[in-house]
Order: sequence, then structure tokens, then C-alpha cells
Amino acid sequence: MARKMFFGSRMADPFAEAAEWITAHDVRVLDTAWENAPAGEEFSCVLSVYFVFEDDEED
Repeated sequence: MARKMFFGSRMADPFAEAAEWITAHDVRVLDTAWENAPAGEEFSCVLSVYFVFEDDEED
């Protein structure tokens, strides 16, 4: 399992970045987490996406 973090100053920014990244990569999303950074931070919204790389082999 891996984690990729997406940052933004508006709530919609990390979601848009994550959607674009997921579309461009062959991954299966397992979970997500949302955090609001402390006031005064440049990027106040953080979306973490937990994923695995898709494998061509069947389980």
C-alpha cells in the first residue's frame, strides 16, 4: 500500500489534482483521509489517497 498527498489552498484543489492523478495511473484506491492544516499555512487543505498499484494477475 502507498500514500500520495494532494495539497491546495481551496477545498476543491486537492480533489481535482487527485482525480487527475488517479486517471493517469493504474491504481486501485483503498482509502482517503482529509486534513485541514493549521491557520496561516500556504496549503490549508490536504487530501491523502491510499492505494495499491493494479496488477494484471488475478487474485
